[in-house]
Amino acid sequence: MGWVFLTCIGSVQAALSVVGDQGHSIPASSYTQSIVLPTQADLSTVVQQQQNALVVPQTSQGDPRFPMNSDLTPGAVSTHQLTSTSYQRAFFVIGNDAMSIDWFNKHKAQLQSLHAVGLVTNVQNVDEFDQLEKQTGMTLLAVSLDGAGKAFDVSHYPFVVAKGWVQQ
Repeated sequence: MGWVFLTCIGSVQAALSVVGDQGHSIPASSYTQSIVLPTQADLSTVVQQQQNALVVPQTSQGDPRFPMNSDLTPGAVSTHQLTSTSYQRAFFVIGNDAMSIDWFNKHKAQLQSLHAVGLVTNVQNVDEFDQLEKQTGMTLLAVSLDGAGKAFDVSHYPFVVAKGWVQQ
């Protein structure tokens, strides 16, 4: 069996050349003559189609994150220790309601000293979310907390998770 080594020099469309032939080789052209390389225009079209596929559709409010709702509701949360201590970073959960804002204002210094990450749920649009960020003076993340109640043994918010404890 012969060996054929192909080299490409310069660009994708470079000519193929045989480096070694032991007499039993078949010209590479018999394998490559039916290959049609795409043009630059073809490549540009494919790239554009891929980029368009990555565009997130916008909602009527202009932001795909909203509305952001969960099964948690505003209410009382009892202080308790978590069975899992895998939460390395403190975080707090608030919603777009008066109870959450009051709670945040009372605990702002503690939350800042913990470097707690702020999670917001039950917010309907970007305007409400922006208002919450403005009121808190912190960067917040809009998240759905469906199922989180079971993990944290809560059905209400606001609360903070820090050092293995859930507390309001």
